[in-house]
Amino acid sequence: MSGYLISSILSRRPSLTQFYKRRFIRIVPVYAAMLLVVVSIAAFLFAPTDFADVATSTKWCLIFARNIHQILESKDYWAQTSEFSQFLHTWSLAVEVK
Repeated sequence: MSGYLISSILSRRPSLTQFYKRRFIRIVPVYAAMLLVVVSIAAFLFAPTDFADVATSTKWCLIFARNIHQILESKDYWAQTSEFSQFLHTWSLAVEVK
């Protein structure tokens, strides 16, 4: 669906610079706030070994590469037994940014 929406926006001929500027302004502040809140809560609640996993995931999220991190760790998004990840949902945004 998001590909369809992006295509329809771009078909109206806005400049790519303006398109990405608007996306940056709309997505990045909320994304950064979400990362900050999750990391802050995890730092308070998690044991140091568990927090290390959160810190690693956060680094991948900061460069919009969470999907690559999941692939490298052979994690299945749909698996019933998959480990809980605070940032599991960010893979789609990482794909969209690419």
